[in-house]
Amino acid sequence: MGKRFDEQVDILLDEAEGKRMCFTAYNDASRKDLKRRLKEGSVASPLPGLYTRPAYWEQLDERDQALHKIRGLQQIHQLWIFCGATAALAQGLSVSRNLYEPYTIADEHGTRGLLGGVVSTRHTTGDRPVFVDGVSCTPLLRTLFDCARWLSLREATVVLDSALRQGLVTKEEMVADFESRKAGYRGVKKAIAAARFADGRAQNGGESVARVAMWELGFRAPDLQTEVCEPLDGKKYYLDFSWRLPDGTLIAGELDGAQKYTDPQMAGDGGIVNAMRRERIRESRLTACCDAVVRFSMKTVGNAYEFNRLLSSFGVPKDHRPTIKIPSLPAYLREPMPAAVPVEVERVPLEAYGI
Repeated sequence: MGKRFDEQVDILLDEAEGKRMCFTAYNDASRKDLKRRLKEGSVASPLPGLYTRPAYWEQLDERDQALHKIRGLQQIHQLWIFCGATAALAQGLSVSRNLYEPYTIADEHGTRGLLGGVVSTRHTTGDRPVFVDGVSCTPLLRTLFDCARWLSLREATVVLDSALRQGLVTKEEMVADFESRKAGYRGVKKAIAAARFADGRAQNGGESVARVAMWELGFRAPDLQTEVCEPLDGKKYYLDFSWRLPDGTLIAGELDGAQKYTDPQMAGDGGIVNAMRRERIRESRLTACCDAVVRFSMKTVGNAYEFNRLLSSFGVPKDHRPTIKIPSLPAYLREPMPAAVPVEVERVPLEAYGI
């Protein structure tokens, strides 16, 4: 390959990075050049037929990497229409990380795997696609409907809450659209229930998942983003979750996002140390505003026994039967201890110790 051709490929790689997508070979010559670069290590290939510079790729987070691959796949397969969680990702909605792959595309023939399982088709017809940032996908309400009926309630709530939070749709519009699709779709009741449960006041996907976990355990639905005033100087704070009891007791629930202590971008001005200091000040102020403050992490949310025990110990009320089976003991106590194995001990004569 000549120097001029190499420069042309470099320009096209620059353009792909500018469009936030993986580069795709446009002819046999460029394909051959990219394979040579791949052997040299000057380009990486996240998926067959998609290329990018390693240094550029490594500085992207998982979400951006997924979107780069989706846009690259669209260049190769221009008739594909992305749907479900992949369409939600392309439309800027919050999506659980475990749903980044496989990428889902609409297909009238039903579910099957493509590209070695990296892409999965889903039976989706009847809605005209829209283009969002270079990606052909199902329109927003259809995307939300499919996510609500295909995904678990936790995963679906992350997506639906995100759409409401961003003001892309109202709850009334979403429920009405889902109800209008009653004929001919599987999972309609599940989707409508998810739409009615959705709440745009959730500030992130973690809060959405935690709210579903509370519901599954039978706890009363919390109020979100309740405003409280610190008695010392009147500064306003907003609680992640709160429960007001009949006697006036106010219980606050705070989700501890560990990322703000480890990710400099999340820590804000002053770095991670100052982020921890601000959080301690906030916690002390909330203690003055509320009768009880219960803090929990996503790890606790994911442990039904621990989360149920924690919220119950702080007096969070229940108002319905749990929708899941709550373990009576944590896993490490439920599992029997392994039987002791006899060990042969070599007997050393006392003379060896000088006795």
